[in-house]
Amino acid sequence: MVDFEFVAPGKVIFGVGSIERIGEEANNLGKRCLLTTGRTSMAKAGILDRVNQYLKEAGVEVVLFNEVTPEPSLGLVDEGIKIGRREGCDLVIGLGGGSSIDVGKAVAGLINDGGRALEYQEGRKITHLGIPFIAIPTTCGTGSEATYNSVLTNVEDRAKRSIRDKRMIAKVVIVDPELVMGLPPKLVAISGVDALSHGIESYTSLRSNPFTDILALETIKLAVGNLRQAVKDSENLKAKENMCLAALLSGLALANSGLGAAHGLGASLGAKLDLPHGVAVSLLLPYVMEYNLGSTEKYIEIARILGGREEKETPILMKNLLIDIGISPYPKLEISEEDFTTISENASSSIKYNPRELNMEDRIHILKKAVSDKL
Repeated sequence: MVDFEFVAPGKVIFGVGSIERIGEEANNLGKRCLLTTGRTSMAKAGILDRVNQYLKEAGVEVVLFNEVTPEPSLGLVDEGIKIGRREGCDLVIGLGGGSSIDVGKAVAGLINDGGRALEYQEGRKITHLGIPFIAIPTTCGTGSEATYNSVLTNVEDRAKRSIRDKRMIAKVVIVDPELVMGLPPKLVAISGVDALSHGIESYTSLRSNPFTDILALETIKLAVGNLRQAVKDSENLKAKENMCLAALLSGLALANSGLGAAHGLGASLGAKLDLPHGVAVSLLLPYVMEYNLGSTEKYIEIARILGGREEKETPILMKNLLIDIGISPYPKLEISEEDFTTISENASSSIKYNPRELNMEDRIHILKKAVSDKL
């Protein structure tokens, strides 16, 4: 048996209507919270008002930080820390997609340390315990609610990397599938395929173990079985519920197993071209899968779940799914030879867990195939 360690949030609350428990859970952890979220979507959907009301009724004061952007920068974390310290916050709640959760997670983790977020992205260690963090995802894909890393963009070099510390993991996660019901089909597709890619890459990662394999396989099964329906039928609560579960399981898996080349190169590609994370990863995934064929027998099981019989079918089966949910074919991307090299050089650490090693030539080859869309 392989030895392994498993890290998970302190408490996970899953189910329709579970958002109503945020007041009680927050009150157990703090009395004045910094609420990190985006500028408009949570407010327009009425979710922000509901959360504010539940917190107010529970006696928790709210300091709103609603400046989070879809691909958040290190500067946003620095600003959130500044506000949290000034306002005397003893709790952080991240409400929204992976960006809002990642910003909240980093603010909570770094608020009692000095320096800028950039220093921690570059390797500085967190030395003080942060303040409690609660994650409330409103998309069905990133899995960020269950991880202990925060993915942030350095706007100066347009590179996306993580700040990572096990103490940053959420004390409480509340997953309410009802919050996803108003999500536009395009965002369901982008976030949902992210969950699927997490399942595939954590399952085949060199750091995978028997525990993460169970989570990753269930992620793949749930995503393949529900993603098309979740995108095409906006009123299908069961499909959205299953995708929310897939996202949660994928986060638990990837936090403990690592990922692979689609995420390693995807993070760099997305940062360079300002692409949504889910899009960047999904564009690369079929080509990374093609490159990895023969490196692990696990692709046989992935092929079966995708509806095939042999592992060689997995890339095209994956591509067909992307076509079905409207992500592929993607508008042509203009990338120079210099950009291919830069993207390859700036690949995130996920690439080292890919089941087949990639040199610079391999990375560039995959990028060029993906951009030319020739599987």
